[in-house]
Amino acid sequence: MSELLEDEYFRGMMRRNLVLPANLTSPSLSPPFLLWRLTTDNVWQRGQYHTYADAYRSMKKQLEKPTTADVAIVSRRKMFPPPIGFKWKAGRFPWCARCRRPSAFRLRYTHHATRGVEITTDESVRCFYCGIRRVALPRYSPR
Repeated sequence: MSELLEDEYFRGMMRRNLVLPANLTSPSLSPPFLLWRLTTDNVWQRGQYHTYADAYRSMKKQLEKPTTADVAIVSRRKMFPPPIGFKWKAGRFPWCARCRRPSAFRLRYTHHATRGVEITTDESVRCFYCGIRRVALPRYSPR
């Protein structure tokens, strides 16, 4: 994430507050934003947030910790395209519309985002951060 934030287009996108429609933020639903943190000890930690602003503030704090290897803010309700002008190695790291960042998609039979859930499909190519299946995402190219 630290490297991605060096890009002005990506940084601008991350700084913009996301406000979801009211029907996607009902108090009866679980919080719409997750923050996944990978520690330097290869341990995954997760935080849940009711607003993007809270998730973003927490992300900034986590990035300051020397024990943080990487972070991703995940939208549990809506997918987002890459920001216009942002260039990345799209062939190697496809855009994850749920994490709002380039990600590695790997064949995994277990994933930290699916703890305790039996995976019942052979199509297990999943986002490294949020665990969404590759087939569930729209395809994006740099624009």
